[in-house]
Amino acid sequence: MEKQCTHCLLFKHLEDFAERYEAPSGRASWCKQCMRERQRAVYGWHPRQHLIPEERFWQKVRKADTPNGCWIWIGGIGGKKPGYGTFWDGQRKISAHMFSYILHYGSIPKGLCVCHNCPGKDNPHCVNPGHLWLGTLGENVHDAIQKGSFDKLKELPHLLHLERVRQYGSEHWTNRHPEKRFVQERNPMAKLTAAKAAQIRKLAKQGWTQQALAIQFQCSQSTISDILTYKRWT
Repeated sequence: MEKQCTHCLLFKHLEDFAERYEAPSGRASWCKQCMRERQRAVYGWHPRQHLIPEERFWQKVRKADTPNGCWIWIGGIGGKKPGYGTFWDGQRKISAHMFSYILHYGSIPKGLCVCHNCPGKDNPHCVNPGHLWLGTLGENVHDAIQKGSFDKLKELPHLLHLERVRQYGSEHWTNRHPEKRFVQERNPMAKLTAAKAAQIRKLAKQGWTQQALAIQFQCSQSTISDILTYKRWT
């Protein structure tokens, strides 16, 4: 199937157009070649081509004038964690304060969180390594409650459940009785089945876009993406 580029007016294969889930056709109006030429005309080079992740990171940080002030992240802000910066390190999307911790102190041990300890009040935009410390999920929750920056009714039950799962490991009931977990077809609210998931993967190989599959199966595009990457319905 072909599509006409609205810039160069040439008819090209759909694969020559970037996916745009909000567009009616599921593809961008400009072809990839025209988009690259536009980037070169505006930037002179691709914005990320010659910069290592560390250099890109510091371009998005505004350091304080005072020695103990917050270093404010002025880049992208995450949706799942409102107020926390997000950064692409070349392999994955990571919280900005976590990347700052890794740059200065090394890797983050499994099961630990990077917590804030800013003077006065914790600032989720802060990436100053002097204001960051490692703690368990329970310690992070307790610290947030002590500082009055925690919505107990909305966040506490879910976070305490995650803490119990990490604490008890294989002894937690969800691991001892996996057949009782409301997952996939056992979830009464599930819209899909294992057969539909297999059909989605088959149609995707035939060239269906994720947006088209989401409309066909009446679910979100993120659900289709998780199925195609085997994060769901494995």
